[in-house]
Amino acid sequence: MSKLNSLKSNYAVANRKKRLSRLVLEISKPRLEMVEIGCYAGLSTVLFAKRFEKVYAVDPWVNEYDPSDKSSYVFPMSEVEKIFDYHMQSFSNVTKIRKTSVEAAPLIEDESLDFVYIDACHQYENVLTDIKTWLPKIKPKRFIGGHDYQKPWVGVKQAVNEMFGKPDKIFRDSSWLKQI
Repeated sequence: MSKLNSLKSNYAVANRKKRLSRLVLEISKPRLEMVEIGCYAGLSTVLFAKRFEKVYAVDPWVNEYDPSDKSSYVFPMSEVEKIFDYHMQSFSNVTKIRKTSVEAAPLIEDESLDFVYIDACHQYENVLTDIKTWLPKIKPKRFIGGHDYQKPWVGVKQAVNEMFGKPDKIFRDSSWLKQI
């Protein structure tokens, strides 16, 4: 009898593990969608593409978009865009949108995104516009964030603080995060 009970017990444990594995796989599938505003050469986009099921990469790839940011005029943006395209070759989950932030926003449904990451024009007015434009696109209790919450990008910090008080978290790379 004890061998039979042991066998039943082992069978039950194995069966439970199998069912639990399916449940864990089901709930842990990456179903998160995000948009990255300002992708440049795509280095951060690669990181996002490895973690999110769907990434919308928004950038117009035009020179001199931000006079205070030398990245916007040191290299021809057509070449920077080619580097981005090269980095994205192995990611089928990235949709490239060659538009400004404001032009791209109507393409995305309201409350459809889990995360918006802003790293585009660093001028106060532009950052504020990007935040206001993309907030309706974020699902409740999800996140907005960005890059360059530090000097010399005072416009970034000013716009973020004006909209949210302060970020929930600031990272060592100067990225910021706020739950909505």
